[in-house]
Amino acid sequence: MDCVVQRLAFILLVAIMPLIAIGQEVKDAADYGFLPGNSAADNREALQSALNGGGKVIVDRQGTYDLTGTVFIDSGTHLTFADGVVINKCRDSAGEAPAYVFVNRGAFTRTYDHDITIEGLNLKINRINQGHSGAQPILGLQGSLSFFYVKNLTVRDFTTLDVGSANFALQVCTFEDIHIEGDKDGIHLGRGKGFVLRNCKMRTYDDPVALNAHDYIISNPELGWLEDGVVENCTDLAASETTGFFCRILAGGWREWAEGMELQNSDAVLSEGRIYRVNGQADGKRYVSRFRPVHEEGIKDYGDGIAWAMTQDGDIVDNCGVRDVTFKGVRLEKDRYNAICIMFDDNEYSRGYYPLSTVPTQGKFVFDGLEQAAEITDLISCGTPVDTIVISNSTLRGARVTFDQKNIDGLTYPPVNVELRNVEFVGDEGGGAYKVFYNPYGTDVRVRLLGCRSNVPLDLSGVEVVQSDLDEVTLRTGIRVCAADGRITFAVESRCKVTVVDVAGRTVLSGEYNPGTHTTSDLHPGVYVVNGIKVIV
Repeated sequence: MDCVVQRLAFILLVAIMPLIAIGQEVKDAADYGFLPGNSAADNREALQSALNGGGKVIVDRQGTYDLTGTVFIDSGTHLTFADGVVINKCRDSAGEAPAYVFVNRGAFTRTYDHDITIEGLNLKINRINQGHSGAQPILGLQGSLSFFYVKNLTVRDFTTLDVGSANFALQVCTFEDIHIEGDKDGIHLGRGKGFVLRNCKMRTYDDPVALNAHDYIISNPELGWLEDGVVENCTDLAASETTGFFCRILAGGWREWAEGMELQNSDAVLSEGRIYRVNGQADGKRYVSRFRPVHEEGIKDYGDGIAWAMTQDGDIVDNCGVRDVTFKGVRLEKDRYNAICIMFDDNEYSRGYYPLSTVPTQGKFVFDGLEQAAEITDLISCGTPVDTIVISNSTLRGARVTFDQKNIDGLTYPPVNVELRNVEFVGDEGGGAYKVFYNPYGTDVRVRLLGCRSNVPLDLSGVEVVQSDLDEVTLRTGIRVCAADGRITFAVESRCKVTVVDVAGRTVLSGEYNPGTHTTSDLHPGVYVVNGIKVIV
């Protein structure tokens, strides 16, 4: 999220799924007084009455339904809207906006609700941001549809075109097993495990998909790892104006409170077995903490100017991030500098990594079947520690993978393993080599290329190529290699790491070499690989 949370319009087109099996008893919301033409307040009361206690509820009379306040959803609810039904988000009679349109009831007690399905919702948000009508908002939970502490959630065929400037369309945090088909940041996920986002067409000003294990204090009600997900058959639709990324992936790290800590807005600390966060202003101001937060709920200032929000009591961790996520069949139609950003926040709103905290390593990201149909500079940028990235069955047109580093005490970057499998690189045939990686800080990046092809030479300088089936003409690594008289000779253009392995994959030589020509000692006859280039001794 960039500065102010900006969320505008998106378009969703997905097939209508079978809604309710024949013969199943349902509650018709119209029988409770939920009808087009009724007042927004009356419709809220009627729909709430129909939903109380869960069960199958259908809204099947075509028309626009004004709705204000907040509607609470219980466990075991299956709510279906028929074609031609539009829910119109309204302010109440006092002009106050709803806290939420729909929210699960257990969110307010941090008690898990389960088995909730919403299908066919066509929601007109009218760019109305979060208010207080119907409920006191939970700090950090700000989707028109919000789910916090939920298991087995399905949202299907959800359409909204007019999200406001400071909220999300759908937000889910602290969950197990959610399934979302068709949606708008659009989709904002926090702490949880097991998610599927499928068949979504999105047109947003900011991020269509936010996988934010960490975030600003106003944008995540809890912190923790976000794991085991699939983002499949999704499209980032073209738009004339944009910010953010197709997908933002946020990590964070924090540590035990200590007197004298210098803190800013959104910083987190551990104290008394809980997580507390600074609920301040996004003005870049730093505060020196003199009093340990110990309260069990709410927000409290102990006298040093820091308003502490008790964020979590239970399932406590000291870092968070995203891991084990597969992106499959993603089509990128919007011009962006950066399409997929793996990052720490580091601005006046929030800093993801507090100095000397436990370092979170994100990773095991698979990008399969990416289709680049727009001007993109960085396909993927990595600003946090990452362990594994796989790109497969994709066509890239000038886009690169970038590795950044932040100079923060305690923050280290382990080696990154990158596999490019069946990737076609399309470059400008008159513009020289295709530079696949940008690695200005010298992150240890180890690359394998299998079944890849390119219409221009590939420049893989700045990384270590440990395996490749490309010929030396196509692969340019800043190193030239030849073999003669039982030795390998290699010339490097700039200081770089050189690794020589034998046909069995055993390392024969590895080290940093300055520009110039270097020769190995005598080697046994056989096939060797030098930074991805095969030679025969």
